[in-house]
Amino acid sequence: MALLADEPSRELLRRILAYRALGPRYVNLPSDTDNPLESQPQATACMVGPGDDPAFGTQLYRMGDITIEAWPLNIWADFFEQQYVFERDGIRIAVEPGDSVLDLGACFGDTSLTFAAAAGETGRVDAFEPMPRQVEVIERNLARNPALASRVHVHRLAVFDRRVELLFADGGAAAHPSHAGTIKVPTCRLDDWIRETGVVPTFIKMDVEGAESAALRGSADTIRRYRPKLAISAYHSLADLTGLAPLIASIQPDYRFYLDHHTTHAEETVLYAIC
Repeated sequence: MALLADEPSRELLRRILAYRALGPRYVNLPSDTDNPLESQPQATACMVGPGDDPAFGTQLYRMGDITIEAWPLNIWADFFEQQYVFERDGIRIAVEPGDSVLDLGACFGDTSLTFAAAAGETGRVDAFEPMPRQVEVIERNLARNPALASRVHVHRLAVFDRRVELLFADGGAAAHPSHAGTIKVPTCRLDDWIRETGVVPTFIKMDVEGAESAALRGSADTIRRYRPKLAISAYHSLADLTGLAPLIASIQPDYRFYLDHHTTHAEETVLYAIC
């Protein structure tokens, strides 16, 4: 807790820990959105048709110039809640024009497209998503948005602390490594991938279903050397809530850490970091 740079982050962590211990009957969690009960229906109102995989339950949405096949919560998180934009007391951690973004756990590519729009014509997005069905949706979304597609590069890989082949259970957006899984997924160390490709990231987003600490360990050289802005999902375990900031600080002590929460339930806590 001492590593968090402001009192709102520290108070939020205390509330999240209390929520997990006592439950929603005794502790309420905040959301960035002033009225999430209003903004979620607004996301649904942007639906323009069915997705191409009815069994997956995706729908087609039109958000300004971007057409996205996704679920309503994807649209709400990206365009209304703006989950990967942190702004508080003059501190801003977000994708800016010209950024080179690593979208780790890209799911349907909805975050990749919003990052591509924010990074602009001089920016770049590398989207990592190992699940075949999700990659099919990403590719359809890129085809729907040719003006942004040239900035997005898709990699069918999971990020980890070593190169192995893992079994994944296909849980939709919550696909994760499991001994009971049926889909073989190749992994990479991000440090190796950076050395091989020459990509220099300036912003890293991670939502990799509980593998964040392993992915960070595999990214240590990249974080130490390039000091990118970070937006790391921290809600998958209690160990992540309290341990991700110390892990990053042990790699690169120049980071300042901020915490925010984006729903009124236990999911979607994000740790932001900037040097």
